Amino acid sequence: MVYTKKLKKSSKRNNRKKPPVQSAKRLGNYSALFVLAVLMCFGAGYKLFAPRFIRLDIQQKVSQAVSVDSKPVSLYFRAQMRKIPVTTGSIANGKWYIADSSATYLDSSATPGSPGNIVIYGHNKPTVFGILAQLGVGDEITVIARSGSIYRYSVMSTSVVEPEDISVAFPTRREILTLYTCTGLFDTKRLVIVASPIKYQYLSI
Repeated sequence: MVYTKKLKKSSKRNNRKKPPVQSAKRLGNYSALFVLAVLMCFGAGYKLFAPRFIRLDIQQKVSQAVSVDSKPVSLYFRAQMRKIPVTTGSIANGKWYIADSSATYLDSSATPGSPGNIVIYGHNKPTVFGILAQLGVGDEITVIARSGSIYRYSVMSTSVVEPEDISVAFPTRREILTLYTCTGLFDTKRLVIVASPIKYQYLSI
């Protein structure tokens, strides 16, 4: 009897179910499918977003090229029949770069033909912006861009401000032309000429 009981116990041990091998294979298949899905999503995301970065880079290069062509290279004052060359300058560490023998276009300001404030400044020398003191409301100013395009403006206002008042160079929503120079005793004041476009259509020469 004892031998029979032992035999039954051993038979029960032998009859225990072994873990199926297929479940491990299924888990492996699921893992592989998950990794494949992640890679596919990553690839789709790259295809979706990569062109946007490329297009953005191209648009920036195009806009820079257009703005360079639109930068002023000379001014013509019709009433005085005077043409003045214009170079490009910037503000660095609170200091304005200013050319000695020409007017200076502020490169961070708007370009002719586009909305915004086009700022051009210069010394009040007779050969540069000393002519601004002769301008009055209604006088015509012509801006010639590097591309050869011509933009015409009419003087709206003339004013004298303190040197600390740089609001005249602030951006605006509509297109205006701002000319800026020294004036007053020992150049202690600033003369500001503001002009508006005569017409938005431009000519080419």
